[in-house]
Amino acid sequence: MPKKERSKTLKTLSTINIFIICLTLSACASKSDIATPASNTGKQSFEMRDKSGLFRLVREFGPVANSKKVLAVKQVVQDSSGVIFERSIVMGRIGSLKGKVNVLRPEKSEYTVWFDGKEYTNRIEINTKLKAMVVNLKSPEPEWNGEKTFTFPPGTGAYCYFSQILECAQVMNFMPKAIAAGGGAMNLHVVWEGYPYFQQQYVGIPDELFTQATFSYDGENHKGLRRFSLSISNSNQIIFYHVHKDNSLAAIFWPAQGLSIGSTGSDE
Repeated sequence: MPKKERSKTLKTLSTINIFIICLTLSACASKSDIATPASNTGKQSFEMRDKSGLFRLVREFGPVANSKKVLAVKQVVQDSSGVIFERSIVMGRIGSLKGKVNVLRPEKSEYTVWFDGKEYTNRIEINTKLKAMVVNLKSPEPEWNGEKTFTFPPGTGAYCYFSQILECAQVMNFMPKAIAAGGGAMNLHVVWEGYPYFQQQYVGIPDELFTQATFSYDGENHKGLRRFSLSISNSNQIIFYHVHKDNSLAAIFWPAQGLSIGSTGSDE
């Protein structure tokens, strides 16, 4: 199947029901409501450029209302006129790995993208009894409809939604430790919240829900921004993250995909 690009067709957007949670994350909880490294709440705007063109990415992050242990990231991709091409929300629950290391377990998510004016949606939710993630697909194409279950890969380790990598690394306390040590790396499994539609937009992404990866600290650049990199196993994909000293996102560069994300301001 040929790779798809985000639709540039103007259309009326349907309302997405995101498990009835508070989407205005900055109004859900204050920074003192949750004592974790990823407790910051805010909203940022970025300029996003890829092979499809120039877009605006709005990213909201913070704890979900009435829950100190669930952190959410909401993202919307739109053009200069406000037409939305892609939107997602992911939620991770703070827990521990063998009672020793804090982790941000992927709990549920929803992702929608428009290809050629047609809506493609998935919903993902963890099933702890099956030790699996259940993916519900809804799209105009028969092969991308219905329910699929993906068992977690054998072994232990962290599992992080793709758009929640930084929050995962903060909850695990990796970022401050690596910065203090001047370097370091952690192994994880990326959970592609946009599966399988995300893989249709970007060449070389493994066609799977879970992908092994390594998240590393590379030092500071000349602007004083901390540099991290996400190396995706079994591919030539490396994604570079630049973060401010408060660990908030400053920029993302994905050379293999011709993608760059840079801050155009903050609405915090």
